[in-house]
Amino acid sequence: MDDSVELFTAEERRLLDTPEDEIISRNRTFSFDVKEFDARISSGDAWQKIVQGQLYFEHAVCQLLLEALKNPEAISLSRMGHSQRLDLASALGILDDEILSALRKINSLRNHLAHSLNFDISDQDVTDLANCTSPGIRKILQAEKSSDDPQLGHVDKRDSHCPASVLQAGICNGDQLGTRPDVGRGMGVL
Repeated sequence: MDDSVELFTAEERRLLDTPEDEIISRNRTFSFDVKEFDARISSGDAWQKIVQGQLYFEHAVCQLLLEALKNPEAISLSRMGHSQRLDLASALGILDDEILSALRKINSLRNHLAHSLNFDISDQDVTDLANCTSPGIRKILQAEKSSDDPQLGHVDKRDSHCPASVLQAGICNGDQLGTRPDVGRGMGVL
């Protein structure tokens, strides 16, 4: 075996030498204005919250894919449907199955809203969405209901309602993008 073979590239060595607090700081940078997101998702009807939330999720998934792909120009993400992007994110291992389930449910609700004249978000839809989220998010939502000062990440959700809370929890804990796909990112909370 040749002793001159390096185990890590120069970029990997720089990453390994990066202090943990710097990595954490990099990963707290959102790819969108959180206050604007909070304002949009905290008002309006349930269907409006679903549409807005799905748009933000779609943005977050695209950002994850752009950073995870070595050569993102080789494929046209903008021409892919959201479902195809979710499949690609799953294949790359940047989204867990439990997250994909919730994202697919939100996308399904959005599609029903967009293509039906008489569609509204029912209590069953809200229940189904909550049921397809991870136990971690359900725990956060339960704590929010019983807390006088509920907070999640960087978003003040005191005026939020269930669909928005699920959306906020997933986006704000999932879309904290760093500079590399292998540096503690992803949408692993939802």
